[in-house]
Amino acid sequence: EQAEILKSNADELNTNADELKGKEAALEQEQKRLEYVTNQAQQAGLAIQEYVSLEEAEQGLREATARYLEGRESATDDLEKYSRMVEAHPESVAKKEAEKVAWAEEQGPVCEQAWREMAGFIPVEQMTQEQMISHGLSPALAGRIWKTPPLRLIRMHPDDIESIHVADLKHKYALYGLDIVEMRAIFHAIPAAIGSRNAEKQAWREGIQNQLHELTSKESSGRLTSAQRRHRFYENATPPFDPSAPLRKVKSIRSGVNNPTEQVLQQT
Repeated sequence: EQAEILKSNADELNTNADELKGKEAALEQEQKRLEYVTNQAQQAGLAIQEYVSLEEAEQGLREATARYLEGRESATDDLEKYSRMVEAHPESVAKKEAEKVAWAEEQGPVCEQAWREMAGFIPVEQMTQEQMISHGLSPALAGRIWKTPPLRLIRMHPDDIESIHVADLKHKYALYGLDIVEMRAIFHAIPAAIGSRNAEKQAWREGIQNQLHELTSKESSGRLTSAQRRHRFYENATPPFDPSAPLRKVKSIRSGVNNPTEQVLQQT
């Protein structure tokens, strides 16, 4: 019996030794990979900072900031160094991602409510400014909707938003001068997975989220201007359109040289 116990212990030690060798091999491989990446970065002219804890990086940033505010120009390098370290630290990145998820969960219902409000002011089908006025919009509000292409995203089919060229997203559909209700409605309309294979489209949506995050922070602290809270053209306005009207998926086709027209493919 004693021999069996000794044999069992020996087998366990051998198993543990094999596992340890496997881990050592994996660690060695990871060290080589890290060295390879570091060499590539250095050849590309990128400075690799030493790894420190997030607390140490934040402390270094605070001290560098204090020296900089005292007028000591020598603190500039440390300020940039520790700013990069805090920004790139895995714990900092994970914290920001968690904050984004929490923000999206909190703002989701509010953005949906804003979308329903705004959908009552924007028709599903394309209309001229005069047609919107004939349906009950004031000339001022019809003009704002007509002259602000990003507001059309609110009533656009998700597939059609996905198909917009990134150059148009950055320019034609750039968001400037919108109130927080309009911003929330647009953000709700944009597919969360837009540009899953296009980093620029993802960055465009993230930029809108950052803009909206700034507005919601101002809202929480009571710092929104009246124009940011709600544009004056909506005051006493009655929405003439049905928010529950199905979105229409359209396809741009060319009926002539540089003369695209829209064709309704389906309703959803």
